[in-house]
Amino acid sequence: GDKPGAEFDAVDLSGWIELTSPDGPKVVYVASQAGKKFVVVGDRKGEPFDEISLLMPSPDRKTLAYSARLGTKDFVGHQ
Repeated sequence: GDKPGAEFDAVDLSGWIELTSPDGPKVVYVASQAGKKFVVVGDRKGEPFDEISLLMPSPDRKTLAYSARLGTKDFVGHQ
């Protein structure tokens, strides 16, 4: 649509992907704000991390997994 999205300090579209949903396609990307990074799905901002990498969609493109780091801990996220 013509509605602007959320505002971030930076947006990384180099690894963006598209997920399928009942509401139509959702663009997924990594954005940063105030020194933290977030996975953004459509208009939903995920939890803050220090680093996010490897966005990987499921074979049916309905969900995705990603790796993230917060401090000295590593995480696998799922949306």
